[in-house]
Amino acid sequence: PALPGAVHDVRAAREHGIVGALAEAGIKCWADKGYRGAGGTVRIPCWGRWETLSTGQKAVNRSHAKIR
Repeated sequence: PALPGAVHDVRAAREHGIVGALAEAGIKCWADKGYRGAGGTVRIPCWGRWETLSTGQKAVNRSHAKIR
């Protein structure tokens, strides 16, 4: 069922069982920073402002963006 528009994506994914189903199936999911705290197999980019990220974190975020 549809949820109100004010519901955050991660909450909607949890309520509909998407996060749990992905984890149970062992499927990795590359998501945006809006899914921070989702857990399971949901992967998000490194958190923080671009200027404060290390070179390695920037490389991870670039790779993450290409996969998404």
